[in-house]
Amino acid sequence: RAPEVPASFPDLSRNDEATLGQLQRSPELLSDHLQEHPQVKMCAARVQELREENRKLAQDILTLRQSFDEASGKIASTRAGAREKTAGVEALAARRASILARRAPEKMREVLADGAAAADAEAEEMLNRAVDSGPTMDANALADFRQRYVRQKT
Repeated sequence: RAPEVPASFPDLSRNDEATLGQLQRSPELLSDHLQEHPQVKMCAARVQELREENRKLAQDILTLRQSFDEASGKIASTRAGAREKTAGVEALAARRASILARRAPEKMREVLADGAAAADAEAEEMLNRAVDSGPTMDANALADFRQRYVRQKT
């Protein structure tokens, strides 16, 4: 807020007309003369105080900005690490789900049934070959056949 304009200027009224003319023609002289006025001195002091406050505020802002930038960098780094860990956990979860899907009872029943059917078919094929080989089979061949047949069936 600007100070009020004084009703009179007693220090100007003490000057003669020649001095007042010089002040009117020279803005520098007028400025120098006004600087001695008490209200101008108060305003100048207040302006100086405000400048100092602004300087301190600007310094605080710069300090806070630096802290903010450091914190932002740490947050970005932490988020990147979290994204990497999340991706790793998601990959492990997908792998686990895949393994569990392969080990599901329905899937295992299919795999075991297919394996049992293949083993039965091979055992039957061995039996057919043994029957087709002729009516005579020595004891060793019979024991060997029996052992393979039982192994294939179990």
